[in-house]
Amino acid sequence: MKKIALSLSAIIAAALFASCGSTKNTVQISSQNVKIERVDWQGASTGSMPPAWLEAVTSGDRDAVAKSLNVDSKENKVFVISNSGSNLDFLKAWTDNVDAVSEVSGSMSRVVGQSVRANMGGTPEEIQKNVDQAVTVASSVELIGLEKRASYWVKTRRVKTGVKEAKTDADYEPAVYNYYVVYTMSNEVFQKSLESAMDRGISENTENASVLKQIITASLAKALVPDVEL
Repeated sequence: MKKIALSLSAIIAAALFASCGSTKNTVQISSQNVKIERVDWQGASTGSMPPAWLEAVTSGDRDAVAKSLNVDSKENKVFVISNSGSNLDFLKAWTDNVDAVSEVSGSMSRVVGQSVRANMGGTPEEIQKNVDQAVTVASSVELIGLEKRASYWVKTRRVKTGVKEAKTDADYEPAVYNYYVVYTMSNEVFQKSLESAMDRGISENTENASVLKQIITASLAKALVPDVEL
């Protein structure tokens, strides 16, 4: 049920929000790689459209996520977490009540691990050692003052693999709800906590310590947003 992804992908973003001028509860969203229908969304019954911040998430404009919520990105760190499931009430309860600090910490751990693996050379053993250090650092960052700013859900269904043109409900996988939550915290507090975590977790005497710190810092410099399939 739970889904939290980190490296941003927006293969269907343009198609999704180009269709937002209609209030129909079924919108075809197709691309070369994926065929998905958006069948419902928060506020659709009253004619409301998805918020600008969600559009910013799907289009990959991380700074716009903050701007659309009137959040000063220079003053605040922005995180977006995502969960998916078949029961909306359970999904919202799970996401809203789960420890947000743990969720965001897990997100940071995954993104720095991916970044280190992609950007540092060496033997497989050396790379894994650096990845482990980066993950330890990310998981030990103290997220003080984390604040929930917004949430939104969208219901989608995916065309089954091998189906070129969906004609009946049987051509689709079961519909799922996708629930997104935006959190913020002071960027100054975050940076100090990150620096402290790196000082504790990465010895200056360690080979490539400086490079590792640069990669971790760069990978967490922008808002963290999930992969989306809306």
